[in-house]
Amino acid sequence: MSAKEAKAAAKAAKANRRAAAKGLTPGEMKQLDPTSASSSTDTAGPSSRPVAAGAEGKKPAAVKAPGGSGGSGFGAGKGAGGAKPANTTTAASLASSTPFLLNPPPVKLPHASPSTAADLISTVHPPPSSKQSKSQLLVSSVSRGLHPSVILLMQHLASHTLLGSSARAIATLAALRDFIVDYHTPAGAVLNRDMVTKLGHQISGITSARPLGTSAGNAVRYLKYEISVVPAEMGEREAKSHLVSRIDHFIRDRIVFASRVISSHVGGKIKDSGDVILTFARSSVAEQAIVDAWKKGKRFEVICVGGETFEEGKRLLQSLLHHGIPTSYAPLTSLSSILSRVTLVLLGTASLLANGALYSRAGTATVAMMAHHRKIPVIVCCETYKFSERVRLEGVGGNERADPTPLLPEGECPSNLSALNLLYDLTPPKYITAIASEAGLSGPESVAILLRDYKSILFGS
Repeated sequence: MSAKEAKAAAKAAKANRRAAAKGLTPGEMKQLDPTSASSSTDTAGPSSRPVAAGAEGKKPAAVKAPGGSGGSGFGAGKGAGGAKPANTTTAASLASSTPFLLNPPPVKLPHASPSTAADLISTVHPPPSSKQSKSQLLVSSVSRGLHPSVILLMQHLASHTLLGSSARAIATLAALRDFIVDYHTPAGAVLNRDMVTKLGHQISGITSARPLGTSAGNAVRYLKYEISVVPAEMGEREAKSHLVSRIDHFIRDRIVFASRVISSHVGGKIKDSGDVILTFARSSVAEQAIVDAWKKGKRFEVICVGGETFEEGKRLLQSLLHHGIPTSYAPLTSLSSILSRVTLVLLGTASLLANGALYSRAGTATVAMMAHHRKIPVIVCCETYKFSERVRLEGVGGNERADPTPLLPEGECPSNLSALNLLYDLTPPKYITAIASEAGLSGPESVAILLRDYKSILFGS
């Protein structure tokens, strides 16, 4: 082979490699004129771009922006001093064959229903007074065959004369204890099965007056478990005595003694040097911690902040004044003006969720957020039987609606206005400094750990 033939063969091999890089055959590569391709790329639009025969259905190896230098996929043209690449695929030319790249089809996104807020509000439990009067409640309870103690409890719950999660849990267990004492096993029935069925009927009557909540719900869950593990061979009298003792054990250990332990934990955080403690609404555990610390000789001042519902702050004020503790009262709207004096915030709760969030009386979230903004420690007093395995993303769904009269009297409420007075709100865990329970002082993140490690102790299962 002569030198001329070898040079021609090398040139042909180079052309074949360039064609292969572009996805073309050697014959198609020869049909492309580099000079015309370069000029058309500079001046012409997508319609004037030369297209090789049979190349329309092929996917280009790469996309090159106009005016760029030659890359690995495209060789540099000789025209214009090699400054512009030959046969450069522009975005416009690519869009002429595949227009969806520059104009993608619209994606249908799910639209929020305009009735989402209304649907959420509809899950709020209405006040008992709006459903039926006390006389109607009494008549319906008797006709359903409910126990007298359960009927009395329903009346207190419906009229909101029984407030506080601990008080409601104790009253619920006491009413069910009376039901167990008066229970008699039918002939041919098994006690633990028949009692659970009839107990559920009593609980349905209680929930018709007001939802159980986490505290009473966990207490009932514990009682159902104790009934289910009663041996079938145990006599009725012995079984009833055993269940009554388990109810008394729960009230004593999980509520009464637990609040005393929490009081001792919180008392260690109260300084005997002029502390100013702020509390919201009325928590029996927080109240006991304050009273016990005062009886131990610590001297401090208390500010009771109250909301519009039930006037619990004023009731706490009267109780603390009765014990000789210097106490003042302030409405929730004046919170920003009194926080400058506060050194510690003590809060109670109706439920402590698995993620550490606080589900408590409406207004608690405002107090916790403003105290956190002022860098004031916020301690939540909560027994472990109020811990919940649930997680809430918002505080409206499943909430309870109180009588809106304190917010807007009936005579001042237009016919087309519906007043909403929620009982609870949700406080994110980031605004809580510590949780005081019978397990000790810990952060909000400890709730999930306690639920995992002490589930059998907490719920009896």
